[in-house]
Amino acid sequence: METNLINPKSDKSKHTGFVHLIFLLVGILAGSILGVITTTSFIQSNKQIETINESDSNLISKHYLNADSKTYENIRLGYKIDYPRGITKVYDCPDYPCALIDDFEIRVEPLEFYSEEEILEADLYCSADGVGGFVRCENPQISEYTNPHGIKGFIVKRLRIIKSQELDGYNVVNTKLEKFDETAYVFPINRSSKYKSILLSTDIPNDENLEKLKNIADSFRLIN
Repeated sequence: METNLINPKSDKSKHTGFVHLIFLLVGILAGSILGVITTTSFIQSNKQIETINESDSNLISKHYLNADSKTYENIRLGYKIDYPRGITKVYDCPDYPCALIDDFEIRVEPLEFYSEEEILEADLYCSADGVGGFVRCENPQISEYTNPHGIKGFIVKRLRIIKSQELDGYNVVNTKLEKFDETAYVFPINRSSKYKSILLSTDIPNDENLEKLKNIADSFRLIN
């Protein structure tokens, strides 16, 4: 290859061939560097931050891309959870340190208490009433629960009743009553002076949402 680029009988050919050789080496070096940069960027995109949410210059949360999931990390309250990559993201509440996963109607709510008695007495976001119907929960039962990361908390089982109705003027024309065996999870946190625990629950506790909720609860862990 070099004998074709450089003609020993011509100084001009020697100069041209030398320039070609420099460009060739520069091209190879640039290609190698570009390959390193591309690889590094690919690795970073799978292990580093995807998005950052801030409020008044205070960091609220980070979202990480993993091989088969995403991680939501709440900086303010000191916990993180994993959720499927297919979900757009976990949404932070604008004026309150809760989070929502719309895809499965899952709430991540901070609570100001953590004792069994207070958990049983609270409605845990299962109480609503209006012209469109009502939501309420009955027969709560609580037991200790430890997830695969060794985080000890509580599991709450109860009956969620959802009544929805359609109105024609002041007249009810259609009513639907649904009952679900619901499961919710409560885990302690220690970063906040106000909030003592995190509630994980779903407003529509069908089989699919409950399965996703359990997977998220099993991934719950504290930030060191």
